[in-house]
Amino acid sequence: MTCFGRTDEQKHLDSIPVPHINPDLTGGVDVTQAIRLWENMGLCFEGDQKGGPFELDWSQARKLLVSANPVPKSNADVLSQRVNGRDVTGRWEGGWVVDYGTSMTLAEAAEYQDVLASLDAAYKEEAQAKLAEGKPFAKRAKWWLHKCPRPKLRSKTRSHARVLVTVRVATHRFFAWVPAVVLPDSRLFVFSRSDDYWMGLLSSSVHALWALAKAPPHGLGNDPTYSATTCFDTFALPWAPGSEPNRNPLHAAISTAAKQLHEMRERWLNPPEWIQSIAAAIDAQDKFEDVPAEARPLIRQSAIMAAAAKDPNLKKRTLTNLYNERPTWLRLAHRKLDEAVLAAYAAVDPKGQWSKDWADVWEDAGAGQALGVDHPLYRKRQEVEAKALANLLRLNKLRCQSQLRKVEQGHVTAVKQGVRARENAAA
Repeated sequence: MTCFGRTDEQKHLDSIPVPHINPDLTGGVDVTQAIRLWENMGLCFEGDQKGGPFELDWSQARKLLVSANPVPKSNADVLSQRVNGRDVTGRWEGGWVVDYGTSMTLAEAAEYQDVLASLDAAYKEEAQAKLAEGKPFAKRAKWWLHKCPRPKLRSKTRSHARVLVTVRVATHRFFAWVPAVVLPDSRLFVFSRSDDYWMGLLSSSVHALWALAKAPPHGLGNDPTYSATTCFDTFALPWAPGSEPNRNPLHAAISTAAKQLHEMRERWLNPPEWIQSIAAAIDAQDKFEDVPAEARPLIRQSAIMAAAAKDPNLKKRTLTNLYNERPTWLRLAHRKLDEAVLAAYAAVDPKGQWSKDWADVWEDAGAGQALGVDHPLYRKRQEVEAKALANLLRLNKLRCQSQLRKVEQGHVTAVKQGVRARENAAA
């Protein structure tokens, strides 16, 4: 698209007068000027990309878990629970995946006889289906391995009990905890942090606002996208990652609000009194005693969650439906979190004149959802969001200037090593 006009004329964007038009065709704060911050790099990763018929339901995984091998190895070594974007926005159905890791040879993979045989059979079915449709099919050279198994993601999250994930494309920008033993797929971005503070910062309306401003719409529905490089690496947090004041009351307030939000959401999604009755029914049918001990609680959990996903009372309890409805308890939980995050920014950035009262404009609808023009806070929200974006852009530039000063002061080698390590980790 080519645009032209005299510079002294009033500019219009979507028929609305604006002072200027940015390169990304917005008329507000020009967030395209933001630069990736070294301090953020290597903390957010794209999930595993399978590139083949590796997925299993829990019953298929159960059969493979109990099969014997020609060597004394358990198939639990190469079978993992998985989670994708639909599992996060909808309900997790307890899916599994064949996962030979990042570098296993074919000879090593063949020692897990039935797993490899089932994968080979799945490839043959896929080939027949493609050929029937007149489409070409070619098996990758290392067909037993995932196309992009993300070794850096695996190494960075191995020491955590849980990891934070967000969906690449979604109507609502929410973040959720996933056990670190579960393999996230490429429709998710994964953060190698397991503290409540981290969930709180990223779940705030401040971060949602920045992510929305930095992300282009996707597909026919124009749902916003999320990206490590554009949405996270450019985001100026109150404190640089790794240097947070853990004993600071402001830090504690964010952690407390995030923990409460997670616990309330989880109880709404999976009410214990409902899940317990489903679990009792599963246990009455199958004790899972023949499943290897290390996989027994996982396959039982998958069976329970698969049944819960079909339960008439539970199947509509999804994060998407929850955020579409936005009940009072959820609005107030997010408001409490927003106030805590805004207080932290106010303390570290007095120049920005941040205010806890800004949380007013996001209570009825989160930062990613529009207010109607007749809403009493419509004008105030426009003003608040413009101020918040301007502050975040200014903080981004200040952090970049600090990085450049380190170079100028002779810390070039250390800086380069740090950047290289972070960028390699994010690969």
